[in-house]
Amino acid sequence: MTDIFLSYARKNRDRVSEIADGFTNGGYDLWWDTALRAGDNYAIKIEKALDATKSVVVCWSQQAKESLWVRAEATEALDNDKLIQLKLDESRMPLPFNVLNMIPFDGWAGDTSAPEWSQLEQEVGEKTGRLVKASAGNGATLTREAPPELRQRLQGLGPVAATGFAMLILTLGVAILTLLLGEGLIELGMYRTLTLAGFGTACLGAILVFWRFSRTAIATRRS
Repeated sequence: MTDIFLSYARKNRDRVSEIADGFTNGGYDLWWDTALRAGDNYAIKIEKALDATKSVVVCWSQQAKESLWVRAEATEALDNDKLIQLKLDESRMPLPFNVLNMIPFDGWAGDTSAPEWSQLEQEVGEKTGRLVKASAGNGATLTREAPPELRQRLQGLGPVAATGFAMLILTLGVAILTLLLGEGLIELGMYRTLTLAGFGTACLGAILVFWRFSRTAIATRRS
């Protein structure tokens, strides 16, 4: 799965190539139309690339807004919550994209330390999972990179932890029932019913935990 799909108009290729170089030098896995070859079915190739990317960076311009391909790619990205937008000139962008966040790149000169590049890289990092937000002591928000192996291990652990906590409470409940039975405070029939119900619940919880770990392993492998 790629990190970025780059959408742009052919007439802006020289400017967009600088953006592509910035992403590549930053260690991102990038797909753009240099991967297309003569004789390829462009529609199928592009559709597969859009499905297999984590973010879509659309480089809007006067030429881009007149391109059906760029509009189609931007629409697909918007529908799948992958859209990141920048504008290469001052032309008015088409609806509904002009009401969404758009990073001004009309004055960008290829400097990856410029504020607009930092904003672009932050948005891409959040879409791809390379960046996580952390709260600073002064109320500001800091952004730092999360190690890939840490993201993989934490994936899906919330439901597993909740299930484990519930099973712990269930175990304590059975222990209390056993003490009450020993002191003659509950009947044997009731004790059997409650413990069987607890055993069934524990088995169900174990199945759910196994299912969650299996899904997490499969999702991690695919990513």
